[in-house]
Amino acid sequence: MIEDYLAEMHAESAAPPEDDGPHLIGDDIPCISCSYNLRGLMSDGTCPECGESVARSVKGDYLMYCDPRWVGNLATGMNFLVASIVAAIAIAVFVLMLSRSAQGEAGLTVVVSLIPATIGMIGYWIVTTPDPGKRGAGALTARTLARWGMVVNFALSLLSIGFAFAESGVAEQGADAVAAVAGLIGTFALFVYARSLALRVPNSSLAKHTSIVMWGYCSILVVGLLMLVVLVVTMAGGAAAGGAAGLGPLAAIGCVVGLGGLVFGIWALVLIVWYRREAVRAARHARSSWARGI
Repeated sequence: MIEDYLAEMHAESAAPPEDDGPHLIGDDIPCISCSYNLRGLMSDGTCPECGESVARSVKGDYLMYCDPRWVGNLATGMNFLVASIVAAIAIAVFVLMLSRSAQGEAGLTVVVSLIPATIGMIGYWIVTTPDPGKRGAGALTARTLARWGMVVNFALSLLSIGFAFAESGVAEQGADAVAAVAGLIGTFALFVYARSLALRVPNSSLAKHTSIVMWGYCSILVVGLLMLVVLVVTMAGGAAAGGAAGLGPLAAIGCVVGLGGLVFGIWALVLIVWYRREAVRAARHARSSWARGI
């Protein structure tokens, strides 16, 4: 099974068919830059409104024909995401060792945990940079929802850390719960956006694996979120056995999110590397096609 998966990852992506040569456009095709209707123009000409190459619009929105700088940024963003996951794993080991030490500092643990979160936020921001060839896209898309969902999640996580230092347990758990909701929305939207990029490679196998990880990972987040809400309600209610009542849901969150996060986290890491490989390849082709005016 692993060999088959690696074979799919390293298989050549399907390429759109090449044009047979200059021809008259007989269909309603919008310009990728200004949405001008290109019907009646020659495929080797330029848009009369903005001067964009007609050939680029005819090719569609495949990544290999998009702005090479933007496609290259996708690969750069993937590098940050890989770095954030590797950093998170390294810091998890560090925290485990620190917790076994008599000199372990909770404050240091919290601060250090911000490193992968910050690296990841940079990666999300770069990956969700708007496609310059889609100026007419609506305001609310999977890309924008992913970008701002992650921003809100990151901001609320910082706020939660502030509450932790202020020893405001209920406020901290509340911020964590809202941050988890924003993170869930942003993560799901990010997977949807990533799947759309896979179809623009085009690579149907990559899109299929993305869907599997999306539903699996987001299902785990939903379960963890529900348990976190139960924990917040329990703490806010001030139950007589508040300490013991809080340990059960907290332990469940650690088991479910920890084990599921490990499995799908590793899978997501493989997918990110796969996406980076496709983005690098597409950027190389895009530089060539743009240099030839295609």
